Formats: sequence, C-alpha cells, structure tokens
Amino acid sequence: MLVAVAVFPGTNCEIDTKYAFEKLGQEVVLVFHKEEKLPEGTDLVVLPGGFSYGDYLRSAAIAKFSPIMKAVIEFANNGGKVLGICNGFQMLVEARLLPGAMKRNENVHFISQFHHLKVINNDNTFLNKCSIGELLNIPIAHGEGSYYIDNAGLKELREEICSYLERKIGVSYDPMQETMVTVGGSEAIDVALRCMLDPGDEVLIPQPSYVSYLPCTIMADGVPVIIPLQYENEFKLTVEDLKKAVTPKTKVLVMPFPNNPTGSIMTKEDLEPIAEVVKRHDLYVLSDEIYSELTYKTEHVSISSLPGMKERTLVINGFSKGFAMTGWRLGYICGPSVIIEQMLKIHQFAIMCAPTNSQYAAIEGLRHCEDEVQQMRNAYNQRRRYLVNEFAKMKLECFEPFGAFYIFPSIKEFGMTSEEFAMRFLEEEKVAVVPGSAFGESGEGFLRVSYAYSLEDLKEAIGRLSRFVERLRSQK
Repeated sequence: MLVAVAVFPGTNCEIDTKYAFEKLGQEVVLVFHKEEKLPEGTDLVVLPGGFSYGDYLRSAAIAKFSPIMKAVIEFANNGGKVLGICNGFQMLVEARLLPGAMKRNENVHFISQFHHLKVINNDNTFLNKCSIGELLNIPIAHGEGSYYIDNAGLKELREEICSYLERKIGVSYDPMQETMVTVGGSEAIDVALRCMLDPGDEVLIPQPSYVSYLPCTIMADGVPVIIPLQYENEFKLTVEDLKKAVTPKTKVLVMPFPNNPTGSIMTKEDLEPIAEVVKRHDLYVLSDEIYSELTYKTEHVSISSLPGMKERTLVINGFSKGFAMTGWRLGYICGPSVIIEQMLKIHQFAIMCAPTNSQYAAIEGLRHCEDEVQQMRNAYNQRRRYLVNEFAKMKLECFEPFGAFYIFPSIKEFGMTSEEFAMRFLEEEKVAVVPGSAFGESGEGFLRVSYAYSLEDLKEAIGRLSRFVERLRSQK
C-alpha cells in the first residue's frame, strides 16, 4: 500500500506518521503542501497533526488553501481513503470533507492526555482489525476538540430520513430545505410552536395526549384549546369535535397519532374529513408521528400525505420508539421550507446540533434495521393482544388499541381518581402505572399501561393487577 503523508509549514508529526506506517510494512511518501498532485497509485492520504501554518484564529483555516488540498479533495470524492490526525482532522472539517465545525474545548484550555475510546462499529477500513467493545488508548493534544456537525443535521442522515418518509408515508421532502434533525421529538414540538405562533394564536390540542404540547404552547405565547377525546370514539379526533373548537384565532392543530397514552390511531378515512376542515380554515397541522412504526391494524397514514396537506403540515418523528433508541435523543421534523428555515435559527443558537454519534447510529438504523423493527413490532403486537385479553378477563373496560405500546383501561368503577388508584397499586402491589390524568383532564378515570416489557414481566404485573382489582371489588 502506498501512503501519502502531506507536509505543511509547521508540521511536526509527519516523520512520526511515516515511521508508524513503515513499521506496518507500508510504502510512505512525504508530499509537500505546494505539490498539486498526489503520487501515482496512492492508496491512503494522511494529514498529520502538529502544523500551525499561521492558523492562530482557527486551526487549518489557512492550510486548506494549499495546492495539495485540491488533490486530496478530489482523491476523497473519488472514493479514496483519507486519515486526518489531530489538526489533520480539523483540516478535513475546514475542507468540507467532513460536515460541521470545530470549537474550543469547553474548559478553554489546551488538553494533552491519553483518552480511552470504545470501538462500537468496526465495519470500515480504519477499524476492521479492531474488535467490537475493544478499548483503544489514544493520546490527544488539542485546543479545539469539540466537534459539531451541521446545525440542521448530517446531510447523509437528512437524505436517509427523506428516503424513509417517501417509502413509509408517500411524501417527498427536500433534505436540505424541508428537513431538520432535532434533539428528540420534544425539541421539534417546542421550536415549531415558537416559530409559528404569535401572541394570542390558538393551538388545538386533543387530549389525552403527550404532556409537552400544552406547556410548549404557553411558553410560545399561544393559547391552548383542549379538545377532549372520547372513549366511545376510541379516543380518535372526530370532525364534529374539531369544528366546535375552531375559532378565527385558531392557527395550529396538533395531531398526536398514534396516540400516547391511549394507543389510538387515525385511519385514512378518519383523517380525510379532518384535512378538509384544516384546509377550509387555513390551519397548520403539527403531526406527531413518533409511534408511526408501531401500528397493528393497518399501515400508518400521515395526514401530510392527503391532497393539499403537505404544504400546511409539519411531520415530527424520531428514533426512540420505532428504532428503540430511547436515550439517544434524536428526532426530526419535515415541513414547509419557510418554517424549517426559521426553526433552524432557534435550533442553532439554543441547541447547536443533535448528538453526532446518535446521527450516525440513526443512519445505520434507517439503512439496515427494517427487519429488526418488524421483529419488534411483532413482539409488541403479541403483548398487546395478551393484555387486551387479560383486561377482558378482569372485566376492566378497555377498547382495543392499535398503535404505540400502551393500553388505556378504565378504572371509573372503583370511585377513585386515577392518581389514587395508581398510588395504591404501587404501594400495595409494587407495580407502577401512569394515571390517565397526567395526560389531561379527559384522561381522568383511566390508566396508561405500557407493554414495552417482556411477556414474563407483563404476566407477573397482570397477576398483581388482577389480585388488586379483586381486592378493591370485594371492598365495595
């Protein structure tokens, strides 16, 4: 293998790099920065660390203009391998061979020490000799060690998101103008409302639903208008209830389906009359589709896919539910470019960017994990059917949910609040459930039961719930 090591004014590590590769049995050529071509047959280009090149304000900002860099960029764009070490990595960023930017270390001090890195993926040229889980003891020496990718998210990830949405919901988005990667779906909700609302604008929020919609509306100076969802309608939003709630001040309708906490879904037939009302009153829709991968009756349908709805809908989704990436804090939002552009302004100052490692993991998930998602969906469906059957045996009133991983039984027969029921159940049987009232007043009298646990754990929990219910009934 022929290794070309670039030499810049001020470089002090090119000889070390040459020595290391020669010890590995490779042919090494030092290439001065004023050269315009790489040696014929180059297999790997290395940008070594240690140079300054007068980059007193920002590392590698001047070095990127060296003649050799044009050849390096061309080499990389044609599929060639390039290794950037220390300042060499910063050069890759400055030359836009890597997305993002470098910032000063958080403590503003130069850091020189060994650092342990864990190998989590060895499916690449540079790490294929390492084992998954192997710890590498790597020396670091830098003043700019904080790496941030593009504010809107990795271009590669945004492209994969758009490809995914086109496959799943049949809607095409521009990855560069209509897509932004966020820190979970929650950030997308918050920033979208902050961008879209003027003081006094009304936001229609069906409840029970996720807890963030109401406070985020208030913090954006909007006015939340609650639409209570009814058990009799399987907690779906009906066009009749929507019409009653719309006023001249209404600006945004939140569509929280598949629904947390009820497990309710909206079919195409359910959505079509809703869409007509939205268009008639010139509203925007904030469609939270974080559970879109977890539907069991029919395929998920996004309201954005209906005629005339893409241009007035913001689709929120993420990776915590469908891809089991809870804690990776990664979501995204797609919608009209004029809104996404304004959202990005808030995002880049408040957040800067979503976690870089999470974004690379999400790319892998979107490309290669559809089979695993299907397996997870099948497992959830099995648990869902089990719980529906068990609640029927207990004679606890409960409609059959077809989305998310929750079931929402009624406990109204016991004459206590959902919080009182949940607390007693926790204290007496050591099982935690969430009171329905946590998701709005219309959730009172219900419990949110999650089946995101093993079947064995669910059987144990159901046994304890059955015992608890029998005890309560005997005390009436």
